[in-house]
Amino acid sequence: MCIPGISTHISRKSDDEDKGLFYPSCSTMGCGGSKDTTAGAGGARPGPPPGNTPAQMKNQALDRELELAREEEERKVKMLLLGAGESGKSTIFKQMRVLYGTPLGIDDLRMYGVVVRSNALTAIRKLVSRL
Repeated sequence: MCIPGISTHISRKSDDEDKGLFYPSCSTMGCGGSKDTTAGAGGARPGPPPGNTPAQMKNQALDRELELAREEEERKVKMLLLGAGESGKSTIFKQMRVLYGTPLGIDDLRMYGVVVRSNALTAIRKLVSRL
């Protein structure tokens, strides 16, 4: 006997034995009906009352956050600077940042201070060595 949705026996067809294929003995495998059997006479579905559940509110908040992040990402201008080494790619990037970007932070200023001191010391050493 075959009960829809429950396969109690698996048979092996004789012509496919060498391939190792197995077939269910029941042709009806699913339990998916096209009508909602849990609905009452009025057609109303059981479940939580309409309104915002905590999960729905969290989902809406995440959707708003994702939309804001997408809009912010669209406002960004992206540039690809190509060129050989020492051709000025970093200089152009820094100049664009100074003109149109965010102001330099304390960490950036400290890093540039180290670079400026290093360059000044290198130049002084070269001048002194030529005297």
